[in-house]
Amino acid sequence: MWVAPLFMGEGLAMITESRGASNARARRELGWVPRYPTWREGFFAAYCRGAVEAGV
Repeated sequence: MWVAPLFMGEGLAMITESRGASNARARRELGWVPRYPTWREGFFAAYCRGAVEAGV
């Protein structure tokens, strides 16, 4: 735990303490619908599926 601040500096706080964002306004005012209903599905599509297809 003490090593991370040595490497990350103030960037560590941005990663560990930042608040999430809401897309409610985009949904409400623009009728926007996310491509993936959950972050897990989006993460899989962006990172895992490519690795699976590549045979990693």
